[in-house]
Amino acid sequence: MRRTRTPKYSLHKATGQARVCIDGHDHYLGIFDSQESKRKYRELVDRWLRMQNARQFPEMTLASLALLYNDHCAAYYVKSGKPTSEPSSVRAALKPLLRLFRSHSIADLTPTKLRNVREVMVKSGITRYTVNKHVEFQLWSARKCAVHHCQTR
Repeated sequence: MRRTRTPKYSLHKATGQARVCIDGHDHYLGIFDSQESKRKYRELVDRWLRMQNARQFPEMTLASLALLYNDHCAAYYVKSGKPTSEPSSVRAALKPLLRLFRSHSIADLTPTKLRNVREVMVKSGITRYTVNKHVEFQLWSARKCAVHHCQTR
């Protein structure tokens, strides 16, 4: 497992500004060693730490994640003021997962459980290609919604 270090507060010598590098992006915070730059540093690092911790999501169930993502899809996938077909595709992809593991937390979603979902979909007559696309989407939507949920906390 990769060890993650807290981003460091540092001096950008050329400009005399404080900066912090988070996920490969430099954030300039103002004059080095000022109260304002230290406050901005704490805010950025606190948000970054919440994002790191949110990747585990022990408190969110798959059902609540699906509801959040469904709301996102309904608002995002709109063309000329009308909803597109994407939200129904999302519901179709998530339905088998929710049928089996609705009340489980996201942290409990393991590769074994996804294989179980895949097997149930295959046994129900869905083609392997569609099954794989659904499972791929289930993973993607879980990551995307989880990150979005963390940013809006």
